[in-house]
Amino acid sequence: YELPEGWKWERLENISEIISKGTTPKGGKSVYLENGVNFLRVENINDYGRIEKKDIKYIKNDVHLNELKRSILCEGDVLITIAGTLGKVAIVSKEDLPINTNQAVAFVRLINDIVDGKFLLYYIKCNETQKRLLSRSKITAIPNLTLEIIRNLNVVLPPKETQQKIVDIIESLFAKLDIAQEKVEHVLAESENRRSAILHNAFSGKLTEKWREENKNIVIEDIDLSLIDKNYDVQELEYDLPSTWKWVTFNEICTFIGRGVTPKGGQEVYTLNGIPFIRSQNVLRLKLDLSDVAYISDEINSKMKRTQIKGGETLFNITGASIGRACYVHRKQNTGNVNQHVCILRYKNFILENLPQYWLNSSMMQYFISDNQIGQTRQALNFKQIRGIMFPLCPYEEQKEIVRLLDKFLSVEDKVKSTCQSTLEAIATMRKSILAKAFRGELVS
Repeated sequence: YELPEGWKWERLENISEIISKGTTPKGGKSVYLENGVNFLRVENINDYGRIEKKDIKYIKNDVHLNELKRSILCEGDVLITIAGTLGKVAIVSKEDLPINTNQAVAFVRLINDIVDGKFLLYYIKCNETQKRLLSRSKITAIPNLTLEIIRNLNVVLPPKETQQKIVDIIESLFAKLDIAQEKVEHVLAESENRRSAILHNAFSGKLTEKWREENKNIVIEDIDLSLIDKNYDVQELEYDLPSTWKWVTFNEICTFIGRGVTPKGGQEVYTLNGIPFIRSQNVLRLKLDLSDVAYISDEINSKMKRTQIKGGETLFNITGASIGRACYVHRKQNTGNVNQHVCILRYKNFILENLPQYWLNSSMMQYFISDNQIGQTRQALNFKQIRGIMFPLCPYEEQKEIVRLLDKFLSVEDKVKSTCQSTLEAIATMRKSILAKAFRGELVS
């Protein structure tokens, strides 16, 4: 694109003393120490152009001076990630020294009287530069950028004094956006805390204290639990229930507890339309998301009768990274099937069918699920554990009041969350806009 008068395009190699990359010491992870010389990896470069010390590794001084001598970094070196996560940038500060880096990070040592390091850092962070870099990356098992691509990167180059003015303006504007972002993230965190408190109050009886005072004659219906096997290894929860409530297990409130299956042939039998086949990614917290649902044929669905959706049940993720997420299936969604990562829960007539989803998504239950996972990766619940999950049972009319209040209060938090997320997206867009204008000469006269 056209540049302001006095600006020019220049290849990065022409304004640099060194463009190189690090190496991994012989022995790999076995040579890492608890202290010593900082050894930089991709994960140590954060999104703000700085080196994150939290999980940094260390190597010996003698290794640093000999075997890895060519990748010793200096103050002011601009770092670019070139393997795995591409295009993240940072600049080495005096506080980072001494420091070395591995082969997934390239470093650029600039000719100081020609280009400002922070100017280059922001230039590489610019959305247009990122697109150009990533479009030239090598697509292999691990995406990578070569040093040749880095060397041939065209850089916008205004006079050095102008570069420094642009950096000052960018950092001034970004500082204001940082303050705004911090406030929005605080509001978002507070909203999540309020959401947890609302659910806790709902299932400890605090939310309906006034209702119970006004409805003292309403108690739990006479439920015969005498035939239920109560020999479950369950974790007692940390609070007492109101006198009109009692603890029961999911085995005592459910008419059906079952997990789905994946049809023979797996993904190859999925169709473009037909019967919705619900997987764990479709089961969000308090929401069934069918935007990317798979489909199976009527014939396959008919062979999987036990796991057919009828509407009115809870879907509960019981394996994988999304373990513990649960949502209610509305009555109108009466067609569908589920895979083996999703459990179906149907309830007896003394349970309001859309209430248990809130309990399963509460922080109390999430802690319970986290503590009771099994398997090599500790991301699974078995049927004994699911049947033994405790549930705070209250009168049916009180259940309806709880759901009414939860819907009321949580809808407010949903709006807060939506507003915060929109604002954060707007802030991110503003950052991109500032950088785009900076390197087209629109921030300085």
